[in-house]
Amino acid sequence: MSTTLPSSSSSSSSLTSATASTTGSTPPFRLLASIVVSSPMTNGGAVSISGQNFDHDSSINIILYYQGVNTIFNSASSSLSFTVGEGVGTNHAVTLQVKNNTGHVLQSTSFFMSYQPPRISSTSSLTYNGGSLTLYGVNFGGNPNNVTVNVGGVLCVNVRSATHVAISCTMPSPRSPPDPVVEVFINVGNQRSA
Repeated sequence: MSTTLPSSSSSSSSLTSATASTTGSTPPFRLLASIVVSSPMTNGGAVSISGQNFDHDSSINIILYYQGVNTIFNSASSSLSFTVGEGVGTNHAVTLQVKNNTGHVLQSTSFFMSYQPPRISSTSSLTYNGGSLTLYGVNFGGNPNNVTVNVGGVLCVNVRSATHVAISCTMPSPRSPPDPVVEVFINVGNQRSA
């Protein structure tokens, strides 16, 4: 069963094992003890959650709460899949509830979902006098207000033209001769490039 959720404003996670009884001889609904929740890229993507006995009782509703949206899965299979929109950062709270047909909560489990961190693949050339710098890679987000660029310990200013795969900024003139090799990294949301 799949659904699509809206964009957010901001790896992997694991869930704690929990069991809830259902009616009759149906095995109880149970989330697996240590599942991996996939991390989408900053332009959005699929996230999957695995469990057991999701499809054994038609009177159970599985409800996913994320970013103020409630998504109901009726008698889903052993895996729930949902699509998140564009976003950045870590620790986005997701709650999964199991309710019976009268609305009584049988189980509630919360976990965190994270977007993938930024990765730089290349940069444009930069002269001793500073100037415009463009970084290329993935997971840069789409909002320049969520991004900082650091070149050899100096912040690049006027971050602009942010896309998920490229970003430009202006590098100020250095106060002393630059090293021939400097570390370049980008922070997007609360994640630093490796």
